[in-house]
Amino acid sequence: MGSHQEYQQLAEILANLAGCALGKNRSFNKIEVSFYGELHDSAEALFLSVCAGIFTDADPFQNGRKAQEYLDSKGIVFENREVDESKKYGESITLDLLDGENCLVSVRGTFTENKMMISRINDFDNLYLIPHGSNIFFEYEDKPGVIAKLSGILSISGINIADIRAPQVKTGAFPRSLAAIKTDTEVSDELLNKMADFVNAISAFKFNC
Repeated sequence: MGSHQEYQQLAEILANLAGCALGKNRSFNKIEVSFYGELHDSAEALFLSVCAGIFTDADPFQNGRKAQEYLDSKGIVFENREVDESKKYGESITLDLLDGENCLVSVRGTFTENKMMISRINDFDNLYLIPHGSNIFFEYEDKPGVIAKLSGILSISGINIADIRAPQVKTGAFPRSLAAIKTDTEVSDELLNKMADFVNAISAFKFNC
């Protein structure tokens, strides 16, 4: 289990990750967050961390009131949801960005063996990605050879892979996978787009922490 300060950091990282996954060209008007376990009693401090993580271009928020005023100016609603502790998520945080009633991005994070982990992105559960360094993400139709294509482009570009996670989702119109690739150096936007086009990715984004 992490410390109070570490959970504040987790909340900020999750919010920043959600913003990266959403992309700069898409807007949202609601933030819904579930603080599980003892974190529910620290909602006010974690709220400030969430705002700092999403609105990285804004001036630093001095307190929760200033953060709420900023949300109000943007027409964004913040909801601290009641949680169902029967799910046994322990001390974890789930954060969703919505447009109306439509969930655009959903992420969850926690601590496992005292290590901060991103446990889920959208439908892709059991991710357990340590959020540090340079990371690139590709959602794609699940079929053989995609990981090899992505790693091949990185190799040709002189970029080493430190870790790969590739959870799958079998429900929906067709099976999908999420390639979460940690690299030893930051991947440029140009290379990210090239890789996404090469594998016909449904979506792609990068996240540096």
